[in-house]
Amino acid sequence: MSGRTRAIESYRAHARQFTVLALTACASAAVPVGLPPRTAHSVPSAPPQSGTPASPPTPAAATVPSAAEALGTAASSTSIISGVAAASVTVSAGGWHGCGLAASGAAYCWGNNDRGQLGNGATKDRSPPVVVAGGLAFAAVSVGSTHTCGLTTSGAAYCWGENRLSTLGTGSSANSAKPVAVAGGLAFAMMSASGAHTCGVTRSGAAYCWGSNEDGQLGDGTHAARSKPVAVSGGLMFAAVTAGVAHTCGLTTGGAAYCWGDNSDGQLGNGTRAASSTPVAVTGKMIFATVSAGFYFTCGLTSAGAAYCWGRNDRGQLGIGTTGAWRSTPVAVAGGLSFVSVSAPGSGTHACGLTARGAVWCWGDNIAGQLGNGTRTSSATPVPVAGGLAFVAVGTGVVHSCARTTSGAVYCWGNNDRGQLGDGTRTASLTPVPVRTVTSR
Repeated sequence: MSGRTRAIESYRAHARQFTVLALTACASAAVPVGLPPRTAHSVPSAPPQSGTPASPPTPAAATVPSAAEALGTAASSTSIISGVAAASVTVSAGGWHGCGLAASGAAYCWGNNDRGQLGNGATKDRSPPVVVAGGLAFAAVSVGSTHTCGLTTSGAAYCWGENRLSTLGTGSSANSAKPVAVAGGLAFAMMSASGAHTCGVTRSGAAYCWGSNEDGQLGDGTHAARSKPVAVSGGLMFAAVTAGVAHTCGLTTGGAAYCWGDNSDGQLGNGTRAASSTPVAVTGKMIFATVSAGFYFTCGLTSAGAAYCWGRNDRGQLGIGTTGAWRSTPVAVAGGLSFVSVSAPGSGTHACGLTARGAVWCWGDNIAGQLGNGTRTSSATPVPVAGGLAFVAVGTGVVHSCARTTSGAVYCWGNNDRGQLGDGTRTASLTPVPVRTVTSR
């Protein structure tokens, strides 16, 4: 088990010794370690704001719009980045913070900021959202546990936040509270940030990763950490990659799923529990439309919209109707729902799926209300998020979730001890609450 993974497990165990009511998205073979039993209402809190980090369980310049401009004509104390073209607004939830993109490409983040992961040049937690510094126009953003990465419209990669394990990809280990360019000058089509590493796919389909590599999660055939992007071995052409806590999965242009890194709970999906520092094919020869790597588990959607998960299942995060036994090959999520997207947090133990009609269903751990159904009862099968809202995107964090509506408004639910719900409070919510108006600092 890697140092980062041990820290996450230890951190979670320590957090469960306390009872808190404040309720967070983000992501070496290890002996399978079951998470310790939780006491009632115990919730993993965010890392301390000072002192030695207790690692948690990941260019076209543009004028940054004012809050009113970002909000358009719908500006109010309870609306978020709304009133803009819905198809151009995205949301991503990470460890204990979240980020969103306005149609202009301006990035806004909120929640935990002790490592500078909000990108506003400071290290103070913020809720409502603040504008990411630098005036860059982003096409996509990915939120990790304590760092964030974004892609500009030209494919240039920038990251900010914690860099102790070189997750920013700058060639150094210095944290940055503002966006810094990823080394190498590669043009990326997508990126995925997790707890201890980051990966991306270039516009030519090559996968690159950087950061911690104790479990082989960078996929380069070694266990050497990398402070700059290194090519994933095998010569496969990928359409997307997804970074979990200590493993990574990729989807080829033909829809085949491959995974690499830690496999202690079968999260690579190849029918074994042997780690691999190079990509191995997920068993079953299914054609996937998307995959999402979580905390020792992985979920994917077939081209027909059927959801499958594999790996650890101690919290019901596989959604198969049972808990306990890990699965080393894909198993169908119960309920027969058809999804258009699925999200599993790199450091969390729940998952959410979005249907074509805009309904979000979640399953797994619900200690903080991260399933959004108005309870704290965990569920081994999908349960609908309350409120009847129509969503077009969903993201999951350690113990919170966020989603964007068809109008461009963003809602979050679950833990809020660091302001990660973005509603201007530290009050947890078991159902969706709107992220509030952005602020300029």
